[in-house]
Amino acid sequence: MLSTNIMKHIYVQVQEHYSSLEVPTASFTRIYFDQTITTTSKSSTWVSPPLQASDNNKVVECQAVNQYTNYFNQNHRANITLNVTYPPMTKNSTIVCECIMGSNDGCNITYSSNPPVDSAILTNETGEVIDNSLLCFETCQSELQSYKFCKLEISGNFTLTLKSTTFPDKDLIINITATGVTKAPPPGINMTFIIAIAAASSCFLIIIIIATVVFYVKRRRSKR
Repeated sequence: MLSTNIMKHIYVQVQEHYSSLEVPTASFTRIYFDQTITTTSKSSTWVSPPLQASDNNKVVECQAVNQYTNYFNQNHRANITLNVTYPPMTKNSTIVCECIMGSNDGCNITYSSNPPVDSAILTNETGEVIDNSLLCFETCQSELQSYKFCKLEISGNFTLTLKSTTFPDKDLIINITATGVTKAPPPGINMTFIIAIAAASSCFLIIIIIATVVFYVKRRRSKR
């Protein structure tokens, strides 16, 4: 693995090697990088374009070519994997966090950094440092990392500063606007409606009873 910084170039020195089996030497060299093939002369130096954070873990391949390479369809290549270091960066430096107060909700703050950041400082509107218990660090497998801003019962504007000792002058500043919302209570039972239904049902039952009694009395009289 070859380590280098962002916006720097990498240099690949192409050297000519001889074999004890008297294999014909290379006529030229092919460099494979970022889906691009570059042809250079033997015993020369290939210079990459300026590297970006997205070039991290990409592979550079080098292939020596002679008159038999294509004939025997040989694809042997030497390769190196790039380890591009870069300061913390994010696609969204402004986060609006709206959570239910008193719940375990939070807002994910995702960023990338290689190497990982060394410290995170959370401050309020007046610049006062806030207890980092509001930040829950999410462990990731790659240079993509994240914090979960645990809202708890706090509202206001906050600033999250991510620092890297590798890039001391390139802190990442993320602005957080936290808004606490109160969870709406579940719909209550309308007692008035229930009372009205009960009253109507009682009246209907009484009417049925009276009608039954009247019908029974009339029937008894008709039999006499």
